[in-house]
Amino acid sequence: MQGTVKWFDEVKEFGFIAAADGSADLLIEGRDLPEEIRPMLAEGCQVDFEVVVTAKGPTARQVLPVGMRPPAAQPPNADAAAETRARCA
Repeated sequence: MQGTVKWFDEVKEFGFIAAADGSADLLIEGRDLPEEIRPMLAEGCQVDFEVVVTAKGPTARQVLPVGMRPPAAQPPNADAAAETRARCA
């Protein structure tokens, strides 16, 4: 699924995504995100994610900026990481 980051607070480790299909906003929990992804989740960043329903309601998991592969699949390329951060800044 795709959507747009409404906001994400790195200190409090949570935020929300507006789903592109117009469904309810989804919670993003920082503890579910790889550490290197958190600084990229600026307001307005387009993201891909999966939806799971938790006790807190619909929650976004496996959140990544559009076009970015999961960190474990990323080659060690500083230029690619910088480009992704620039798209979402």
